[in-house]
Amino acid sequence: MQTRAIALAVITTLASTTATGLAHAAGAEPNQRSLSDLSLEELMNIEVTSVAKKPQRVADTASAVFVITGEDIRRSGVTSIAEALRMAPGLEVARFGSNKWAVSIRGFNGRFANKLLVLMDGRTVYTPLFSGVLWETQDAVLEDIERIEVIRGPGAALWGANAVNGIINIITRKASDTHGTLVSAGAGDSERSFATIRHGGTVGTDGAYRIYAKGFSRDSYPDLTGRDGPDDWTGGLVGFRLDRALAAGEDLSVQVNAFQGRIGEQFTTALLDFPYRNVQDIKQRGEGANVLLRWQGRSAAGSSSALQAYLDHTRFELGAFSESRDTLDLDYQRRLPVGASNDLIVGAAYRLSHDSITPTDTVTFAQTSLESRLFSAFAQDEITLAPDLLRLTLGSRFEHNSYTGSEIQPNARLLWTPAPEHSFWGSVSRAVRTPARFEAYGRIRQAVIPPSTPGNPGPLPVELAIVGNTEFDSEKLVAYELGYRTQLAAHASVDWTVFSNHYDGIRGFVLGAPQPVPVMAIPTHVVQPLNIANSLNGHVNGTEVAVEMRPREWWRLQGHAGVQWLSFTDINGPEDSITGAAPRHTFSVRSMMNLRSNIELDLWLRHVDALHGLDVPAYTTLDLRLGWKPRRDIELSLVGQNLSQPRHQEFVSDFIGTTTNQVPRSVYVRLDWRF
Repeated sequence: MQTRAIALAVITTLASTTATGLAHAAGAEPNQRSLSDLSLEELMNIEVTSVAKKPQRVADTASAVFVITGEDIRRSGVTSIAEALRMAPGLEVARFGSNKWAVSIRGFNGRFANKLLVLMDGRTVYTPLFSGVLWETQDAVLEDIERIEVIRGPGAALWGANAVNGIINIITRKASDTHGTLVSAGAGDSERSFATIRHGGTVGTDGAYRIYAKGFSRDSYPDLTGRDGPDDWTGGLVGFRLDRALAAGEDLSVQVNAFQGRIGEQFTTALLDFPYRNVQDIKQRGEGANVLLRWQGRSAAGSSSALQAYLDHTRFELGAFSESRDTLDLDYQRRLPVGASNDLIVGAAYRLSHDSITPTDTVTFAQTSLESRLFSAFAQDEITLAPDLLRLTLGSRFEHNSYTGSEIQPNARLLWTPAPEHSFWGSVSRAVRTPARFEAYGRIRQAVIPPSTPGNPGPLPVELAIVGNTEFDSEKLVAYELGYRTQLAAHASVDWTVFSNHYDGIRGFVLGAPQPVPVMAIPTHVVQPLNIANSLNGHVNGTEVAVEMRPREWWRLQGHAGVQWLSFTDINGPEDSITGAAPRHTFSVRSMMNLRSNIELDLWLRHVDALHGLDVPAYTTLDLRLGWKPRRDIELSLVGQNLSQPRHQEFVSDFIGTTTNQVPRSVYVRLDWRF
């Protein structure tokens, strides 16, 4: 009831502010020019680097790319990277706990979604354990994020395996752009408390630095019965960045980060004797540190080189087991313009990863410690067939991994620009998702069926176990995409994409022969293996559209919608574990209004279709943000999230027995002080 009263107060305040502020909005001048004040033409000219590994205007990319700017993050009111990703079309973001998300692109969603490559300033953050991302361990000072580049569709020709359905590249601001001091703090019901402090300055005449620290405490979310869950969450992050010019055309960047978190969770363990299951509340720990160095050099002739190296250490617990991992990654690329018509980029990379796993009765591994290596090289040529009209891009990546050996991932892209305000593009790509550590050597006790029950009439309990397979091969994708971008007028733009993805050898499970397990020659239980295999084939077809409008100078509208159709079969017939876990329709509409020179009103409406295979109903939710700057250096924000209903379900847990929780309505206040 308290949350509802706060929410009603927020809505009343916003409505009152809107009514009194619109009369002054047309003549309002903001205190400073931000990305929200850019024209649509200027927004289309924002440069991205993830599509072609070089600076490129959004309007010139032959790919389905969307940019979430730092200003978008600020005005959305989100408090995590995963929540910010909801602003991009084609992205499926589902939260099923205070500290748990499922994030994917164009289907295949889950907490351990494995067909999405995520990078932070060029550092790969997925874990080879299951080829996915633990979003609860990925954090950053949101105010320091310059942009998030989201590429829907394969990017394996440049980025390698796991860049199957898309790429997310989180790019932070240069140290020279964060001079001064920022202090940010807030509190609410679900967001119990959070604070950030950052300071930046100069080093000599050719360098800049920033140091930062943040911490937060988040309340638990209600379970499916409405009772408070145990998934409260506390965490913190510290780090620094140094950028320095070494010589003419040469730059060096050094970044260091360390994080730690305490993650609450309710975990169900399957037992081999009565009562055959145990439910317990646990506190997990996640921690890590990384160091990244990047050197870049440019010549007057137009060529450039980049060398990047990073060391990464992580340790996390998942209730069922814990993992410690150390990674060394080296990457080199060179850009070589060849004549007037060819822009060639070549590169090579090496990654060494070593892990140590502490198993339990629930999750075990054939090898508790393993070292894996990845070698790769790529080449891509952008060929100008007709200046300012037609460009062809051809490229491929060649990899050698520890599980399947060599992989080749080519792509071809064509961009046609008949007029400055219109561009058409198409692509054909091949990508693979190489096996994860668990798929080769892991084993999960998924459930135990008690004896003398309808599911198990026999006298012994039956253990259902997911069993890894060292013969498991790479999953393969051939993708076809078509896109169109246009600026309809000075106040509207449209970005539209259609795609057809064809998958072969997707991970499924094949029933093995039941295996009685004896102790002293007496059977105690029966194991029913579910062997991991490349048993699924199918396709995903769909379309996505993103629209940007400026009805008035002080009012910006941003929306996107998508529809997709999934069809998969396995060796036994139709398969709904994939098709039923993806929404058919989604849409999002954001409204950002500068009511006065120092007052902002932002609304965000989202809808996600039902997940029929997971028994998750459709939901529609609304976020509201009211921002006020009493002075140029101080900003106060009041944010209400998921206000349309008291709570709603977005997903369910998969693989390990984590309890699913609902997302509640919440409100928080925030103060930002820059000096």
